[in-house]
This record gives sequence, C-alpha cells and structure tokens, in this order.
Amino acid sequence: MKFKKSILIKITGIMLLFFASSGVKAQDYFHGVGAQVNYGLFRLDYTSSTVNSSDLVLASVPGIVYKASLGFEINNSLNFAVSSYPFIGFNLSLNSQSGGVGSFGAELPVLGELYIGDLDDGCFFIGAGLSAAFLAASDVWGGAAAGPILGPQFDIGGQFNLRNRLVGIRLAYTYGLNNTRNVPSDITINTDKRSMVALGGYYVIGQ
Repeated sequence: MKFKKSILIKITGIMLLFFASSGVKAQDYFHGVGAQVNYGLFRLDYTSSTVNSSDLVLASVPGIVYKASLGFEINNSLNFAVSSYPFIGFNLSLNSQSGGVGSFGAELPVLGELYIGDLDDGCFFIGAGLSAAFLAASDVWGGAAAGPILGPQFDIGGQFNLRNRLVGIRLAYTYGLNNTRNVPSDITINTDKRSMVALGGYYVIGQ
C-alpha cells in the first residue's frame, strides 16, 4: 500500500512542478460532448478451507462523456490544460435466453494534459492524473463484476477538423489501487487487481 501511495504522490508532484515552471501566459476554457465506452477488468483469486477460486471478468459500459479543459498557453505550439472527462453510462440488453442483462458505469477523472498544438484546432495530447470510477456490468463470458476503480490515469488523444467541425478521440488507462473490501476472515486473497480502459470521441462545442 505504501508503494501505491508513493505513485500518487509522484504523479501529483510532477504535475504541480510542471505547471509551476511552465511560464504560462493565458488561459481559456474549452468544452465538448461525446460518447465513450469504459472497459473494466477485474481479477480476483482467493482461497478458503472449502473454496479455491479464480475469477477474471472483462465488462464494458457505453455512455456519454463531457470534456472540460482549462487551457494555459506555454508558447505558440504548446499548451497545458487541466482537464476532466465526467462519464455516465447504462446499457440494458434483453433476449429470450438470459433475460435482462444491465450495466452501469460512472467516472470522474482529473488530469494535467500537454497539447502539442492549439486546444481549439487540430492537435495531439498526452496526460496524467487521477480517476474515480464505478462499474457494474455483465462480461462477455457471462460473469459479472461490480465495484470502484480508483487510481492514476494516463491518456492520449488528438483533435482534427472534420467537415469544418473540430472532433477529438481519446484513449485512457486507469490502474486501480483499491482492493476488495469487507472480506470474510476465513478467506485469503491471493490476487486482487482491477483496471479500466476508456475509449471515446467528442465534439468540441466551443470556449
């Protein structure tokens, strides 16, 4: 747990140091709206006096995402932004064999992003920060997973003009630092890992 906390401290420190030393000149607010799919991976291996279990669940939740970025100009071709991508999603699939299979997800990440180019034009960006997410879904193999995913997030993406409209795509990865809670005393957990991949696109509304 000390190692995991040190990762958060280092990421936060690097972001603050970069921001403080970047010599920013101006700031603008940019926002957009779009669609996103969050893929959660849950791995839990545990043993007890009667059970030896190994569970791997890959679940997905589609939904809508809002992009909010406060941009700071470093120079003519480089910008820094504090960004958030609030997400909420729900899916309900009905069929004659399994009945209703639903999924729900929500996420609130906050990142520091470096833009190579202008935020209101075609550009490329990378970022790092923290994310708090919750996902409850049925996976592709018929299992189910539910729980929070809290930890550092890294993203990469770009923006481009499409028919005189500015659109963007983004890929983000979150490494979960939290573990399963309220474990019975007779159960020994051998592996408890969780992570999430978010893939989405958005349309820039303006500033």
